[in-house]
Amino acid sequence: MRKDSDKKILRYLLRTAVLSLIIAALAECFLFNYRFWESRGFCPEKVDVSQIRTEGLAVRADGTATVRGDGSEGVSADTSESTSKGTSKSTFKGTSEYTSKGTSGGASNNAGAESTGQSDAVWIEIPLGRETVKNVCLNPFAGDAEGAKLSGKPVSDGTSVAIVPSALDSTGTDAAALARTEIVNGIPESSYLRLHLNSNAAVLRITFPDLIPGDTLNLSGIVLNARRPFLLHPLRLLFLTLLGIVIGLFCPKSFLYQTELNLKSRRQKSAAALWMLVLMAGALLVGLVFYNRNWYSTDIQTSMQYNYVARALAKGQVWLDIEPAKALSEVSNPYIPSIRNAALQKAGETAYTDFAYYQGRYYSYFGVLPVILFFLPYYRITGKDLSTGLVILFLCLVFIAAAFWFVYTLMKKYFTRTSLGLYLLLTTAFLAGSQIIYALQMTSLYSLPLILGLLLDMIGITFWLKAADRDGTIHKSRLIAGSVFLALVLGCRPQLMLAVFLAFPIFRKEIRERLFFSRKGLWNTLSVILPFLPICFAFLLYNKARFGSLLDFGATYNLTGFDMTHRGFVPDRFWLGFYEYFFQPLTVGPTFPYIRMAAGHMGLVSDYQGQVINEPLLAGFFAVNPIALCLFGLEKYRKSLKSRNALSLSVLSLLSGILITAVDIQMVGMTLRYQMDFGIFLMIPVLLIIGSAYEGRIEARGEAGPVLRAAVFLTALTVLINCWGLLADGRYCSLAVSSPRVYYRIKYLLCGFLSIR
Repeated sequence: MRKDSDKKILRYLLRTAVLSLIIAALAECFLFNYRFWESRGFCPEKVDVSQIRTEGLAVRADGTATVRGDGSEGVSADTSESTSKGTSKSTFKGTSEYTSKGTSGGASNNAGAESTGQSDAVWIEIPLGRETVKNVCLNPFAGDAEGAKLSGKPVSDGTSVAIVPSALDSTGTDAAALARTEIVNGIPESSYLRLHLNSNAAVLRITFPDLIPGDTLNLSGIVLNARRPFLLHPLRLLFLTLLGIVIGLFCPKSFLYQTELNLKSRRQKSAAALWMLVLMAGALLVGLVFYNRNWYSTDIQTSMQYNYVARALAKGQVWLDIEPAKALSEVSNPYIPSIRNAALQKAGETAYTDFAYYQGRYYSYFGVLPVILFFLPYYRITGKDLSTGLVILFLCLVFIAAAFWFVYTLMKKYFTRTSLGLYLLLTTAFLAGSQIIYALQMTSLYSLPLILGLLLDMIGITFWLKAADRDGTIHKSRLIAGSVFLALVLGCRPQLMLAVFLAFPIFRKEIRERLFFSRKGLWNTLSVILPFLPICFAFLLYNKARFGSLLDFGATYNLTGFDMTHRGFVPDRFWLGFYEYFFQPLTVGPTFPYIRMAAGHMGLVSDYQGQVINEPLLAGFFAVNPIALCLFGLEKYRKSLKSRNALSLSVLSLLSGILITAVDIQMVGMTLRYQMDFGIFLMIPVLLIIGSAYEGRIEARGEAGPVLRAAVFLTALTVLINCWGLLADGRYCSLAVSSPRVYYRIKYLLCGFLSIR
């Protein structure tokens, strides 16, 4: 039987791989190269440089042109006469108004040159013949027709050149501004601009809004109605093939769902390890793309703060060796930004933000545990500073491994008929819902206490889940280990300590059987409680040494964009905060990347008449993680969960996530990273609800097709939105700014057929 089963699995894998390759090849040939087939019937017409009118450019006879600046007119002596005359006036009327308006939107703005002197007065005009113009090929980076290289500076930043096409009819009265886009160096697809002009269009204008004086571009080689070449991308073909294989493996009819979960099996353990390595590789790829490519990672207060704490602790002190500006001690309230900034400007001094300032000294209000575990030992051994981003990437990989252990333990404790496929699927969903992707993108100080605190929470809960066997045996060593890990959370992020209360539903059965809180359960009770006392007390003493109080963690002394010392508790903040954190829908549009952040920094508009503290937020938790919609099935599966002793854990975990959200709303406001605070607490009941629905369906009907189809679809959608959200326009340290070449590669490799290309 086993040989027959193995043969079926091999045949399924081979069939899936071949079918995926065929579909990927067809997509590569016909979908992603759609413009190649479309342009086969075009009649190319090369544009002579002498026919081009320009403004703001000094054009040479070889077709190269330099942006003029003050005193730079007449850069070249060999400018052709007809072209020189063409630069003096334009056949366009009133174009500058709508052109400037058109440059304000679009994802390509993110990668525009951040420079002074930008102007939309730099443009070229190409006369159009009688034949309808369907596209234009323009490559300002290339050499001229003879292969000569450009002279002068490369255009823009050498990565992309923003352009705004416009069209005018022969009478000069009907002007039409088109969408802003870009031409990207090294990406041939971007050079072909698919046009949909009115039938009476007589002139095509292309404005270069971001060029600055001295930039040089090439105008030779412009072709109207160009035939786009067939562009084969092996990496895209490989990606599509692998994606097809993954879809085939996780589709509801896969053999993975016909195998009962048991990681004691070597084959299952290998399958889980392989999928874990795949997810780790994806996480590492994301992390390395963003690693140290944003101001969060390079600015002193975000990249060095933990290293400052390590140096201070190495000297036996709790304050940082940074001399604060004298102006801070001279103002009435240094925590009010307007007062602080005015005093600093008057004194010609600067102050570090996101440091705690207390009684004339700088402190770090971020949890000290990362320093104790990583930064201080590294500093002691090497005498050097440790990269915060490197620690975060390491913790994210450990988090993924721990998630596989956690989900397996959770499913095996409460369910008996879980399949291998469902386990791998739900682990993937859990990782997406945990919002670990934020830490991978923002490898900065702010992510470190969050990812470490969540990791400790998850490991601690896992030990507790494993502490009690089905036969009633309780392993005290696991009780102690779970308590140690959960106690350490206080040194990272105090609000995550709410996970401690999950002990009551986890040990609900044992508590009812008097194995806790009784004479015979005394050692079990002490095994849970005692580890908290020395660890938590040590962290509280650290608070007292810094701020004079055991319970003062120092967050209110933060020098930030608002006064945290007088923020207070305002119940009316809740409705806005809960809406933003949970129910804010995605903001989508028809331009790449088709998704953008809901509101910019401190730019959230609402009817709440009070100070709203917000950072760019992609959307609410349910919009970003559609699989979390399963939470609304809690009442439907209440009896099923209760019969498996999982109802109380589901409810208390959900309430813990809501309470943590409430704390974040009142203490700070709405920010994307705080969705990490409550993500795993909401995902725990999601896993239990899906597991209960799956097992209940099997018990009742012998199959779980509808449940599997819903779980697969919602997991896929959750992963897609979380990953695609990395491209979102308006995101802090967005990919378009931190790694524009990667951003444009993704755009043209995956979405070129959707755009105007």
